[in-house]
Amino acid sequence: MKRIIYSAITSLLLSAFLVSASMAQERAIPEKVVRETYRKLESYNAAAQVFENEYSRKTLRPDANLTFELSDFRSGNVNEILNKPYAELVTMPAGDIVSLTRAGHSLDGGPQEATFAAAWERGQYASVFDPSWTVADVFHFEAARYYDIRSYVSYRVTVKLEGRSRTYTALALFRETGAPEFWDAIVNGIGSVWEEKRPPYKARFEQVGTSAAGEGDGSEEIILDEEPGQTDFSTTFLPFWLNGDEAEHASGRHGGTAEY
Repeated sequence: MKRIIYSAITSLLLSAFLVSASMAQERAIPEKVVRETYRKLESYNAAAQVFENEYSRKTLRPDANLTFELSDFRSGNVNEILNKPYAELVTMPAGDIVSLTRAGHSLDGGPQEATFAAAWERGQYASVFDPSWTVADVFHFEAARYYDIRSYVSYRVTVKLEGRSRTYTALALFRETGAPEFWDAIVNGIGSVWEEKRPPYKARFEQVGTSAAGEGDGSEEIILDEEPGQTDFSTTFLPFWLNGDEAEHASGRHGGTAEY
């Protein structure tokens, strides 16, 4: 009898452990996606600095690069946050924000490489958006876009650029399959970073004697590693959905219905 009881307890503990481990793994996957996406943006922005350095001959400065510190991750079923105010989970784009510009670069018609340049600017959001809206209100506003969202992860971000920083909160939304939605109103275009498949731009020149921040005479010597040829590039400014054209929303382009 004791052996039967012992086996039953062991089975229950093992089941509880497996369920706990499975839940921990499920929570870790969204966090990993978020971390890798911001890390990816850091790489693309560093590539933008390299590109600018090659064509402007300006010294590369470490503090000019875009960097992120992510913390306070919380995740769960999206139903947990539907009735919460949007502004409670996502810092509104007032004050200083970071705008991104995505570019593609091709040497002599070869494969394209990508960069994401970053700059501080003053934020704003369209008057059509009501800061008192709940998450469900936002979903209804673009129902065709958000009808299949199943889970979320909230997190805190500290962004640093050009010697300045800002700390804020953001949200990522996940479907069972497909691209995640990033609600980051301080750094625009995170979703475009996740979607970017081109490799980061690589240096065409060999750099020698690059000065560290605050050192040297502000110049650097560069040696041409190969003939640069013709570099073609295109750029795309990535707007915030919150400060889009009100007429666009009023036109019904974001039509669709869904219930939450």
